[in-house]
Amino acid sequence: MKYVAFLFGMLFGFGCEAANITASVNRNIVPVDEVFVLTISADENTNEKPDLSVLDDDYTVYSTSSSKSTYVVNSRVTSTTKWQIGISANKTGKQKIPAIKVGNDISNEIEIEILSEGAVVDEQLGEQKYKIKTEFDAKKSYYVQEQIPVNVVVTDIGGLQGGEPVFDNSDEWIIKSLGQPDVVSRYENGNSVRDIIFKYVLFAQKSGRLFIPTVRFNGYTVSNSGGGIFSGNILNLNVGFPSGFGFEVPINLVAPKKQIDIKSVPTDYGRNWWLPAKDVMVSADFIDKPEFVEGEAFSREIVLKAVGVIDTQLPEFDFQDTESLKQYPQRSTNSTELIDGEPVAIKKTVNVYIPEKSGEVMLPAIEVEWFNIKTLKPETAQVPEVTIFVKKNPNITTIGKEPELQTTENTENENVKDDKQMLTLTQLVSLLIAVLLLGMLLGYQVFKCRKFKGEKPHCETRAYPDFIVKKAYENDFRGLRDALISWATGFYPQKNITTLKDVATAVEDEKFSEQIDIIIDKLYNPKDEKSFNAKIFADLYNKIVKKAKKTDKRKIPLPKLYQ
Repeated sequence: MKYVAFLFGMLFGFGCEAANITASVNRNIVPVDEVFVLTISADENTNEKPDLSVLDDDYTVYSTSSSKSTYVVNSRVTSTTKWQIGISANKTGKQKIPAIKVGNDISNEIEIEILSEGAVVDEQLGEQKYKIKTEFDAKKSYYVQEQIPVNVVVTDIGGLQGGEPVFDNSDEWIIKSLGQPDVVSRYENGNSVRDIIFKYVLFAQKSGRLFIPTVRFNGYTVSNSGGGIFSGNILNLNVGFPSGFGFEVPINLVAPKKQIDIKSVPTDYGRNWWLPAKDVMVSADFIDKPEFVEGEAFSREIVLKAVGVIDTQLPEFDFQDTESLKQYPQRSTNSTELIDGEPVAIKKTVNVYIPEKSGEVMLPAIEVEWFNIKTLKPETAQVPEVTIFVKKNPNITTIGKEPELQTTENTENENVKDDKQMLTLTQLVSLLIAVLLLGMLLGYQVFKCRKFKGEKPHCETRAYPDFIVKKAYENDFRGLRDALISWATGFYPQKNITTLKDVATAVEDEKFSEQIDIIIDKLYNPKDEKSFNAKIFADLYNKIVKKAKKTDKRKIPLPKLYQ
């Protein structure tokens, strides 16, 4: 009985002792916003949970995992409960992780140092498995809208997973990814390391002293709290998660913004369009190998390719007027492709020509001005003028002076008699077929407009005013440009509209034309300092829409092909 009483006394005495709670971190020096692991250990099995509310003011908690283990060493049983908590600090400087309460017991405080974002920890002071940095040629000077190659390098010693890094939003930059990253393996301090290199090109949208935006990588690694069934001479009876079971520990890396000086357009550039590129080529090919006949249309596809820029930087084609032929350029299609690791902007336009005379006819040259960033000189890409021989069309006669109207009574009676002649059977059938086809066409147009709810240029344009005004107030000049062209194409079908200049010409309003010029300058002329007032633009646009609806310009027939 004495032995039994002694054993019960030992058990109850052990149960009355306070649990020993300890706190530790995997790194005492860590950059701000980067996740590290806080471990809370209790030297007993417990169902209590750590009170993490004391971390709310200065830290962000990302994940929590727990495990229980029982060890038998020389017939002595030892139990532990462990919590691993992924956290990040919200401010820099030397600070403390406060004591964490578990049930009635409290852990120790921990002193840590939080560095500025993206700072690299000295390997002798603290382990840093994961790093991020941005790389670019800081010695080279760049012009506004010139491409700046930037690499984002994520270093992984093992187990890092996640998606593509993300740049902080900035209106000062256009950022384009160059596709899949490169992975380079190497050895560092005897460890196998891999560098994951994400490639980008950045285009500064204004000159002056700018900052390449902060880059963030939000990933994770899998932590295994288990350890095999043996550890040295200790028998590990893990009664928590099985060996090999892991949990995700967030890894948030931050590469700080970097300063860079951007040069403005050279004062002596002297061109209408600023296009800083490595190379620019323009070509024109006839479609379907046409035979040139007076009054009959033929087409050429015009292709512009610019290396080192994206499609939004390309200018519109300027087709020079000529008295010998009419030109009808179609709407351009723009795209950006990656060719040999470089962004290449491509613009394609089909231009329709109609010769107005026979004999030799000259097709004007097509020119595109650009700035060569390799030679630092302005250049002109050109399709030279082409002379074609146009055959005479026997079906076209020269229209002379119109005869004067006869006003005699006999002529008037004759005209009245002609008007009152009955329709022949052939004319009647033709008329019925025309009415039927017109009805089918109108029905199809109504169906399309209902289906797309006014979003197509040929449909009712009720959807456009709100959308265009919205884009104006957002200062989304690209979206505003595309919406205005689509709106005007449907609102002025008798006009050939492919550019913003065409929109201004169709509207025929001097103040609205001034607003269009400002939009064009915002899109394409970085030297211009004009301010865009969305309210002034919106008021003018709404006024034009109301006026156009009253006059119902959409009912005006298309102009005749030949005058």
